[in-house]
Amino acid sequence: MKYHVKPVVVVVEAVQWTGTNVQEVVEFLTRVISADNGLRTVRLEYTDGASPTLTVGQLRHDGAAVLTVVGGDWVVCGPDGKVVAVDPDVFAATYEPEVA
Repeated sequence: MKYHVKPVVVVVEAVQWTGTNVQEVVEFLTRVISADNGLRTVRLEYTDGASPTLTVGQLRHDGAAVLTVVGGDWVVCGPDGKVVAVDPDVFAATYEPEVA
């Protein structure tokens, strides 16, 4: 017999890093990062002269973690509370707005 994968609906929260919306991204991170995975630092690094890189330090229950986000990336928080950076092309191909 042949089988296909059932469609899985996973709702995530996300914000796109534009290179200038620091406050929006920090507020998002503060809201979505749980107490177990506490937000430690958010740092801007200007390395290429164009859009700054956002570096997010977290204190996770399984050790320290650093998330690096470049201009245009989406900061995505999954249902498990894990926060990752997603390339804009991958985000567009994978996610669509949730209809309430």
